[in-house]
Amino acid sequence: MTTSHRLMDELGRTVLAGSGALGTSLRRAADTAGGPVEILNLRQPAAVRSLHNAYRDAGSQILITNTFGANRLALGDAGLGEQVAAVNEAGVRLAREAAGDAAMVWASAGPLGLGLRFDDFG
Repeated sequence: MTTSHRLMDELGRTVLAGSGALGTSLRRAADTAGGPVEILNLRQPAAVRSLHNAYRDAGSQILITNTFGANRLALGDAGLGEQVAAVNEAGVRLAREAAGDAAMVWASAGPLGLGLRFDDFG
């Protein structure tokens, strides 16, 4: 059965447990040097994979990718805007490696953060 069919079969019939708080957990476990946790997909992939493995081993049926803030604007603020594709691809790959056949992988995409910014005032 493909993942999409498995998901549709499970929705509405059972509770699906998923991973969460990846950014918070990674910030505690790995050295981000104050930068975005999503860059760990490239710089410390073992730390990201280890967290996914821990969630899977704890019974998570859904692994959420470490890509919440992996967009050009957010990464650009940290001088990493040109690495958007690589960060997202690595985030998905790491979650898939950990998931294997035991869990589904869902991509995480956060807001662009286009609200009030200090540089708007000149």
